[in-house]
Amino acid sequence: MRIRSLICFLLLAAALPAQAAWPEKPIRFVVPSAPGGSVDVLMRILTQQLSTQMSVAFVVENKPAPRSCPERWIS
Repeated sequence: MRIRSLICFLLLAAALPAQAAWPEKPIRFVVPSAPGGSVDVLMRILTQQLSTQMSVAFVVENKPAPRSCPERWIS
């Protein structure tokens, strides 16, 4: 029983350094409106506050479209 516990512990301990830091790249917010609009300004203020609180980079991307946000923008 002790050997089994030791082996489980060693396997778990070996897996910890293999995890990458979250997130590996900046978090993107896609805004489906033109730059400079009220939604754009609000999202930039929000992401600035989130960035200081979470110590993570955020990016606001403006992709104006006649319809709602297509799935190909989100990946």
